[in-house]
Amino acid sequence: MDIRADRGGKRMAKVLIDGFRHEVGRHCESTAMRDMFEFYGHPITEAMAFGLDATMGFAFWDASSQENIFKDTYKGMVPFFIGGKSSSISENSLACRVLGVIIKQKTSDSADKAWKISKELINNNTPHIIKTDMYYLPYSDTYEKFHFGGHTISLVGYYDDKDVAFLYDNELINVFKVPIDLIKKARGSTECGRYMNPRNMWFTMIPRSDGKRPPLAAGLKLAIQQIVKNMLQTSLGSQGIGGIRKFGKSISKWKDTLSATKMHTSPEGKASQSYLQFESMYGFIEEYGTGGSNFRNLFVDFLQEIPQYAKESPRAWSQEEIEIVENQLLNAKQSVALWSEFSGALKEAMETGGNDCIAHVNLEELRDIIWSIVDLEENMFKALSKIKL
Repeated sequence: MDIRADRGGKRMAKVLIDGFRHEVGRHCESTAMRDMFEFYGHPITEAMAFGLDATMGFAFWDASSQENIFKDTYKGMVPFFIGGKSSSISENSLACRVLGVIIKQKTSDSADKAWKISKELINNNTPHIIKTDMYYLPYSDTYEKFHFGGHTISLVGYYDDKDVAFLYDNELINVFKVPIDLIKKARGSTECGRYMNPRNMWFTMIPRSDGKRPPLAAGLKLAIQQIVKNMLQTSLGSQGIGGIRKFGKSISKWKDTLSATKMHTSPEGKASQSYLQFESMYGFIEEYGTGGSNFRNLFVDFLQEIPQYAKESPRAWSQEEIEIVENQLLNAKQSVALWSEFSGALKEAMETGGNDCIAHVNLEELRDIIWSIVDLEENMFKALSKIKL
């Protein structure tokens, strides 16, 4: 730990966590978790952290039929949203349970209080993950474009004399300095909507004192079972395979739903509702920390790693179970290709038609791609459901 004080010894100037190593990643949560796991003695890949946490899924929010959790984020500019996860980091983290790590989630009613606690944690060489509104992060591609309070970063130090905090983010190679006042704004933002405000939330991890954890081979099965449940057994019709199907059904109505003449003022200027909808949808599939193809790229990499761990004793997988994963890996890669084909059609329509992009896309072809995804992913997760503890 690097600690420096002024001559009077009253103020610590710089503090950095010792032994924290960061790897550039594709998704904010899985990158932050990977880094924390390595810090506590579990050096795994981001894809393995993502897969073990079993948060992959699908969700479709339609503002015309249900409360839109992004209504404050986008100020009613677009009517619906899609996402490739079913949940986010929490105290119920499956990856933490599998690796024998206890994760604690806490919030504060004050950004100043939260920052004071962060300093105490860092002084005790305790890195932690914080929730932020990325609108206030000056290095972000979406900086000052829109408010999103679900972005996670690792807080690893501060420099009082310069009033900056040191952090790691998934796309950053090196530690980054951000003014402490921006960190406070990002943590305490109330501009992201009731469900998406970061609420000065932070997460700490500590290895279990008794060292208890399930065999990794068994933990992988637990993760597969939970992901299957996210996709096939969700009770909400807007999630999982049912959500993808519902999304597909909405496409035929897009010309009635999405206006090419209704204009909104976005951070990048005036744009039509249809353009903003296509832009946000493309972002949620390819760019906004998904790793590409609606998190399916990360899932493919997770499946590819399973055989090397599944053969380890105790609780090693049978050859038949390993072959199920290897066979479904081909389908998972095809799912990646289909999601990319879908998002690529949206991008091409935006580039060709601009604000009138809705007139430059074949909705029937888009719908057919989604139906192909439904069939493929439904069959894939049914096959994976055969892997049991």
